[in-house]
Amino acid sequence: MKLKDNNTTKGFSLIGLLVYTVLAAIVLLILPQFISQVLSFRVQSQQFQVLDRAGFHILQQITQKIRYSDDVDIISGDQLRVEKSGSGEVIFVQDSVLYLEDEGTGVIESFMPSGVYISDYLLEDVSFSNEYPSVRIAFTLRDGSRWRTFATAASRRLQEKAK
Repeated sequence: MKLKDNNTTKGFSLIGLLVYTVLAAIVLLILPQFISQVLSFRVQSQQFQVLDRAGFHILQQITQKIRYSDDVDIISGDQLRVEKSGSGEVIFVQDSVLYLEDEGTGVIESFMPSGVYISDYLLEDVSFSNEYPSVRIAFTLRDGSRWRTFATAASRRLQEKAK
């Protein structure tokens, strides 16, 4: 005859419950800090994207105006005059904002989104000939403590001469 073992226990032991409680407490303490860090990095990344988009937009606008112009002149270290079909536009910095002024209409518009400021704006003539001027453009955009530096060079496109 077999004897039954009445010593089998069912359920959780006190030590098992204690280990589970400690592990759950550790996870609950670390999880909010982790989520906070992830959200903080996401916000910083979005703010850098705003600077990047603004910088590339400014570079694109200036280089297109230079490429499709009839004449390009650097008036001073921070003013660029672009002429196309007899009308001129001046690109300049005032109070840390980049502006475009249409000389024909006198309309002045900003290239930049609000809260973004420009510094270290540089225009440099890097032409090999007067017929096709080339301009090096460099600037830094700032948004609070964040900043990005942009630089490029642009020259007029070769225009086909009328026959």
